[in-house]
Amino acid sequence: MLQEAIAAILEGAPLALTFNPLASLVAATLAAALYGGKRWAPRSRAVWFAVVLAAGWLAGDGLAVVAQVQDAIAASAASTVPLFAEWAHLLTLAIWGVGSLALGYLAPAAAGVFVGRRVIHGTGWASAGWIAGSASITLSMLTAVG
Repeated sequence: MLQEAIAAILEGAPLALTFNPLASLVAATLAAALYGGKRWAPRSRAVWFAVVLAAGWLAGDGLAVVAQVQDAIAASAASTVPLFAEWAHLLTLAIWGVGSLALGYLAPAAAGVFVGRRVIHGTGWASAGWIAGSASITLSMLTAVG
């Protein structure tokens, strides 16, 4: 069981590193600019931050992950093996989805928000967007396969 879990993690980790660089750039930059402009941003900006990141991830990588999960559910329904017996495959898909969201979208946006909230004189939103975009491009170059 432990060997299956390790194999599933090792199979899902490279998939998480192959996030969509364009969707990551757009979503992280926009989300950071929305949320990182003010030190004491209202709660609605946090909601917009989450919505923009989730929509960007869904458009970039999420639909592929959801399609794979649907295929796994359909394959389980067609066979006599229950879905929970395929836990290693589902763990691989979870590592792929959560990893691509965290590394490709959330990490650059969080870096932008961190910088944008420390800038004064009204340009925090621009700094946040710039840093998030730069971090997204850098991460996509570092994790490029091939």
